[in-house]
Amino acid sequence: MTTNSDEKRRSDEVQRSFSGSTKFTTPATRGIPHLCFWIAVILSQVVGLVCIGLVVRWCQMFGGFAWDSDANKQFYYHPLLMILGLVFFYGDAMIVYRVLSFLPKFILKIIHGCLHLAAIVSSSVALVAVLENHRRTKKADFYSLHSWIGITTFAFFCLQYLGSFITFMLPWMPTVWRARIMPFHTFFGVGLFIMAVATAEMGITEKLVWTDNYSSGIPEGQMGNSLGLCLVVFAFLIVFITTHSAYKRQPLPEELPPQPLN
Repeated sequence: MTTNSDEKRRSDEVQRSFSGSTKFTTPATRGIPHLCFWIAVILSQVVGLVCIGLVVRWCQMFGGFAWDSDANKQFYYHPLLMILGLVFFYGDAMIVYRVLSFLPKFILKIIHGCLHLAAIVSSSVALVAVLENHRRTKKADFYSLHSWIGITTFAFFCLQYLGSFITFMLPWMPTVWRARIMPFHTFFGVGLFIMAVATAEMGITEKLVWTDNYSSGIPEGQMGNSLGLCLVVFAFLIVFITTHSAYKRQPLPEELPPQPLN
């Protein structure tokens, strides 16, 4: 027979279970001040948008954008779309689980996957732009270190996306295998992002070295250098948010297994 004291004890256990879970719904309550996390997030987005603005302005300083009408202007879609895709979209996809930790996990998976898909589409068009430019201007393909690392990063990024979709989106994969694969997914995700930023830095340097009077401090050189610095800052912020253990998303109360009542 259940007594009033037993019912009260069970009620207290359930309350402690839910109260212990809700404290993990935001990164702010895990030892690092709430303000620090959101400053890093806001700065990352501001710096990321500054990078997009700088690369647009930098390309305009060389003549701007065109596709069919001018082969030289077609090239400038390459740096714009690569930075937009494999840096900005990729970086935001990496932090979405921590920034939007209050959303259900399935919704976060969709957002995470869509941002990666946007990165693939953007970088694919960027790759077509540079290959078409080389074809029309009779230039060789894939001879520089920038191109070697760039195509390697792009290929492994696509493979990572395909493998992650099979592992984490399809329902047949056992939970235990997902847990075992997750550390590798995270490691290679961060590693490929760093490779993408490094490739962008090499591409900026390569373009500027081929530009006349770069050593004289021309505006194109200063703009390109500023873009490179902003990319480094963006990368540091994204990696900081992604790898800091205090900011890791914890399950929402409704995502936890039910607590047994004794």
